[in-house]
Amino acid sequence: MRALDIKIVTCHDVYNFGASLQVYALQTYLERMGHHVQVVDYKPSYQPPRNTRLFAIDRSKNILVGFAQMLYRLPRRLFHIGRNRKFRHFTKYCLHLTSECYDKQRLLSAEIDADVFIAGSDQIWNCMYPTGRDTVFYLAFVKTDARKVAYAPSISINHIEPRWESIYQQYLPDFDFVSVREKSSLPFLKSMGCEYAEVVCDPVLLFSAQEWNGLFPPCSLVKGQYVLVYDFDDNRQIAAIAKAIAKAERLKIINISIDTLSGLGTKFRNIGPKEFLSLLWGASFVVSSSYHATLFSLLFHKRFCVVRRDLDINLRLEDLVDDYGLGDRIVSEYHSSLLDEIDYQQVDTKMQALTASSKDYLARALCFDSEKA
Repeated sequence: MRALDIKIVTCHDVYNFGASLQVYALQTYLERMGHHVQVVDYKPSYQPPRNTRLFAIDRSKNILVGFAQMLYRLPRRLFHIGRNRKFRHFTKYCLHLTSECYDKQRLLSAEIDADVFIAGSDQIWNCMYPTGRDTVFYLAFVKTDARKVAYAPSISINHIEPRWESIYQQYLPDFDFVSVREKSSLPFLKSMGCEYAEVVCDPVLLFSAQEWNGLFPPCSLVKGQYVLVYDFDDNRQIAAIAKAIAKAERLKIINISIDTLSGLGTKFRNIGPKEFLSLLWGASFVVSSSYHATLFSLLFHKRFCVVRRDLDINLRLEDLVDDYGLGDRIVSEYHSSLLDEIDYQQVDTKMQALTASSKDYLARALCFDSEKA
């Protein structure tokens, strides 16, 4: 296989542990295959800029309104200074971005060259979010005859509004290879005329637990054993379950939720993707509503449970645990069976099979001697 120039388009510039780690994993795996890889530094207007100054005032508004909004947001910005700095450090030193930064207009008018463009991974095709309605993530900006590949984009929801179906119908036929992260998305893609889609693993599973430890050796951030809590929605069920588990096993609670569940356990605010991995690696139990916290729990052989989110994006979590025969790990309340050990031998067997087929998919997608799948 010859070395290719590959460019990845995904959500890489958001303060989200999973988003940062999935693009790093795909980039690094492709580089280890011998390819030259860059992540397109796309910053859509609907995503807040990461380099917002602490005392920044929106000058497009009345100065008094802008000043009032700055004061309102200031406490949150102060709380996030350390965390944001670690994300920027990760992006600068771990992701290989294009030299130019693009908004949508510049990207659609640019002439970006590559042998292969890859859309993926994460929720870039979930039309509940702006990314899923943004044609950039369907590679609409590609003007050359470069190969178009989708690697593990997530649609995540059961119902697609008819007004968004035209995006899939218009752009998916232009892809040479299509894969998705959830098997439940295949019927929808087939209804959109995409007959040849495959299911592949999230990029973080392209590396084993041992390989992740080689990439980012875990450091000891907490003394003693603990329950790790990661919440998005201020879900009090998560808090109650974590407290019950901590009490039953005499564990402390470490809370890495960003702006939610205040007062629960010891709050860790100033952590980036590397610290996220270390805390997961050291945890005795993980309670979360996070896809990637669950995925790394599986990879690191942790006891865990998942609490459904209020938003209509539970499909990806349900698919994930069902794939490994762990549907009973999605809960709404504590029960003592959560403390049981998980049969990770059967999990590993299934995970290794999916990872192998996913690596085969990438090999086929990047082999120019093969025909369109």
